[in-house]
Amino acid sequence: MPKKFKESYYKTVLGIVTDEDYRLINKFIFRVEENKHAQIDHIVFGEKYFYAIVSRYFNGNIKGKEEDKDFIFTNRKNKKFYTPNPYSKMNHLLSRLCLTSGLNPEMLIGIFLVNDDCKVEAQSTSKNIFICNRKNLKKLIKTFENSGVGKIKEEQLQNAVLSLDKLNRRK
Repeated sequence: MPKKFKESYYKTVLGIVTDEDYRLINKFIFRVEENKHAQIDHIVFGEKYFYAIVSRYFNGNIKGKEEDKDFIFTNRKNKKFYTPNPYSKMNHLLSRLCLTSGLNPEMLIGIFLVNDDCKVEAQSTSKNIFICNRKNLKKLIKTFENSGVGKIKEEQLQNAVLSLDKLNRRK
């Protein structure tokens, strides 16, 4: 991913966390199998949900359905390639995170964050996994945080942050 996009993703996430007084763990690395690790770029701890965010840059557009094995990536020169299905990847990542951490899957939202100039045509019925352009991230999180779900108790929130921080292999 080009450095300028990586920085813009980080600034967007940091801005949301700062504005809303949420908590944040960046570059969360955890073991998913014996000798295999996975990375979540940002985990945002909101008042009602936790958001696992994986950032990707596409020099073109992506299209597909939640149940497809792969999505179709069309680059700027209009050449088509297959790319792994972001819903499948995120679903696997969230499942492993919940197994490893003990987090309640109903409190976890997976966000596959892409660059603003990437046109996304995705068909999905998922209620907890989303593909989102960077410019729409704040709106997506606000939608969940403004829902009728009760707030997470402060002690539970703090325990989740500390628990995940201990599991983070980035250190």
